[in-house]
Amino acid sequence: ASYGVSQSSTVISSTSGAVDITGQGGTSTNSKSWGVNLAYGPISASTGVTIMGTAGTAAVSSTGTRISGETISTTNGDLAVTGIMPAGKTAIQLAANAKLQTGGAGDIALIGDAIEIDGSTTIDAGANTVFLTTITAGTNIEFGPADFSGTLGLTDAELDTVIAGTVQVGN
Repeated sequence: ASYGVSQSSTVISSTSGAVDITGQGGTSTNSKSWGVNLAYGPISASTGVTIMGTAGTAAVSSTGTRISGETISTTNGDLAVTGIMPAGKTAIQLAANAKLQTGGAGDIALIGDAIEIDGSTTIDAGANTVFLTTITAGTNIEFGPADFSGTLGLTDAELDTVIAGTVQVGN
């Protein structure tokens, strides 16, 4: 595997500030090349969490940001997850039991051209806003189908994982 940042079963916490995680996947030709891989260790911050992953060019699996079995939360700040990927790959993958949660006045933003959300995921902004948007200008957004070439597809099952006062899709 060729990860930019990989965290597994480790607590990351800030009680008086933000947490920022940025990673760039490698160029492995026979394995996974994820920008940021977060699994099974909680991440929390008082004022915000920003995660940005850029996928590498692996032939098998390239994902900008992958979150699995992880709870990422803020007490009173925004939570932003961005994924950048080469054509035909995944920008953001919220895999089994991922949980994104904000408190206070915090919004949640998922920014990527191809976003996969597992049905066991929870995206909870309470009464605040969840933003689902593309990173590349001109990328289409469609409701119903899964992602496909040049289009961010948001399925009913993916949207069912969102709890928010407002859901804004697109800019």
